[in-house]
Amino acid sequence: MQSISFHVNHWYMWTPALEMGSHRINWNETKQAFKTDNKHPDYSIIPAVYRRRLSSLGKLGLYVALKCLEQVQSASMPCVFGSRHGDTQRMLQMLKDLREQEYISPIHFSHSVYNGTAGILSILTNNSSAISAVSSGRSTLAAGFLEAWLQLRSQPENGCVLFVYYDEPLTDMLTEFTDEKPFHGASAWVLSLPDNRQSSNISMSWQTIIDPLHDKLSQPEKFMEFWLDPEKKEMCHTESTMCWKWAKA
Repeated sequence: MQSISFHVNHWYMWTPALEMGSHRINWNETKQAFKTDNKHPDYSIIPAVYRRRLSSLGKLGLYVALKCLEQVQSASMPCVFGSRHGDTQRMLQMLKDLREQEYISPIHFSHSVYNGTAGILSILTNNSSAISAVSSGRSTLAAGFLEAWLQLRSQPENGCVLFVYYDEPLTDMLTEFTDEKPFHGASAWVLSLPDNRQSSNISMSWQTIIDPLHDKLSQPEKFMEFWLDPEKKEMCHTESTMCWKWAKA
């Protein structure tokens, strides 16, 4: 079993029925937090010029990132953005335009890629640090935490890394490819290497298993439940032949 550890300095979460950051709550009070509907955050924190350009998913990822960074003195840090499906709505629209031999907007194309939202964040925060984008199927959340830890280990002088995970249910045209409970939400985390003198340290470990298994809940939903419930000290999530485990220190 391999393991990594990090410290959570600040965090921010949004789902259609929950919005909060950097303080714990009783999970029993928010057990309906992952009920998907058409609600969306107050995007006024995002400049209007970018609100017009970004899709609903892009605005969601940028929103939680900016809200999380409100809690730090400097936003100059490496960023990791993770999304399992990415901007499928915009991608499908561009494919339809290609089929109809219509003009494809360069702005739409540039904002449809996985690091498009991260690029806008770097402009808004004047951040010239490294940017990474990850997508690893049902294990994208774990892959994002791992990438953030690697950034911290390879460049400890940066001190912190921002990790943003954001996703929304697939469009109707793609629902036949859904292989887990749809997730609609986003979270942002300012992470650093662990310090034994601090609380909010967390470890993540992983190992292969012989018999393929699939959790019913998506990894980000299950992790949010784990993080928000002070009674839960450990959490496991299986994806095919890989078992991921998180533990609070």
